[in-house]
Order: sequence, then C-alpha cells, then structure tokens
Amino acid sequence: MIKFFKEMIESIKEGIEEGKQELAEERKLENADSEIDINLISELPYNESFGTSLSAPFRVVIFGDWFTVFKSLDNSTDNYYPIHLYSFGEYPKLSEHKKEFINKLKIDFEITDQKSCFEVLSSFFDLLSISKKETPLENLEGTKINIPFDKLSEVKASAVVTCIISHIATASTDVGYIDKKDALIILDKVIAYVKQHHNNWDEYSSSFIEGQSEIGLNNSAGTSVLKKYCGYLTTKKGSPWNNINW
Repeated sequence: MIKFFKEMIESIKEGIEEGKQELAEERKLENADSEIDINLISELPYNESFGTSLSAPFRVVIFGDWFTVFKSLDNSTDNYYPIHLYSFGEYPKLSEHKKEFINKLKIDFEITDQKSCFEVLSSFFDLLSISKKETPLENLEGTKINIPFDKLSEVKASAVVTCIISHIATASTDVGYIDKKDALIILDKVIAYVKQHHNNWDEYSSSFIEGQSEIGLNNSAGTSVLKKYCGYLTTKKGSPWNNINW
C-alpha cells in the first residue's frame, strides 16, 4: 500500500528545524553556491530540468529549502539557484540527503530497489492512462494505490500524479535504484502528458495544491505549508518555475 503524504507534515517540520540550524552558515555561502549552480543549470538537458522541476514541491521539503534556498523575503535570496530543483542523480549536497531519500521511498511507497520502483511507477502510469510503450515500465503490472485519485478532475489529477511520478523517478535515481537514462525516458512521457493539461507553472501549481487537498493527501497544516512553498516557487527568481519555459 502506498502511504505517501502520511509523513509529509513531519518532513516539513524536520526540514524547517534543520534549515534554522543551517541558516547562518548558508548565508555565508550563498553567493558562491549561486554562481556554481547557475553554471550547472545552463548546461542541463531540457527534459532533465523540466522533469525535475515537476517534483519541486516535494524536493524543497526534503532539502529544507524553506530556509536554505528561500532564506528570507529579502532580495538577496533571488540570486540563489538551487541545483537540486533542476537536476537529479548527481549534484552538490546529494550525499547529505541520500539516506533520507531511501527512508522516504521505503516509508511512502515501499520502494527498496529497481523492481519495486518500476512497479509503483507503472501503477501511476496506469492511473493516468499514460502509454508505457518503449519505456522500462512496459508490460509491468502496477501495485495497488489506496488513494482516491478518481475523485479528482483530469486536470488536477494530472498535476498531483505527475508531481509524484517525478519525485519517485528523480529520488530513485538519486539513491541508485534506477539508471538516469531510464528515469529520463519515464520523464519524457510525463512531460508530454502534463503539457496536454496545463499551459504554465502557475496552472500546474494551482492544480497541484487544490488536488492534493481535495482528496485528503495531507492535513490542513501540511497543505498550508505546501501552498506557501509553491508560492515561493512561483515568485522567486532562482526557482525553476521562473527559469524553465513551459
């Protein structure tokens, strides 16, 4: 059974506390980090940067970006471009978060290896009726999803589920469960699908927030924090949602 979001509010709390502890040190490194990340981002393939950005609401929670990326409301934070919201598989700070990704994938989705990862991804592809032809998911049966996605409109489901698929594909690559080339093939399908239902990041963000709330994937406190995170993702200069063309 997939239990995603049951641990979300705890992750948010942990991320905020960790962010508070790192705030002073991170401020000193902000300028250097932003220069490195901008250079790396400019060289990324479009499908990698766009595909990773679909899961930005979840990745900011895991990385505690409430403080470490969007440290305050002042303009200095606009010069910070967090590479882990644009890229996956290999980037600064990955080693610091691998254990957390492993734990979250196991707790939320019962993913512990390539086989379980592909089975879960296959179930979400089936849910959206995305073709699995010529992907690593072809001919795979999915697992049971005990979440009432059928209550959502197609537009809202497309945002919530593609965000989850992107999160699973990128995080599973981050911890070494699947190859990046396979993840990119999966993300290519997801990108094509989500673009059929949304025209920009603002629409995607709104559908995601409303959709996950409507089917009770998170409690009111968690939804409130996610909404605020998405607000920053749609307004901050360094956010991928303001740098990657839809």
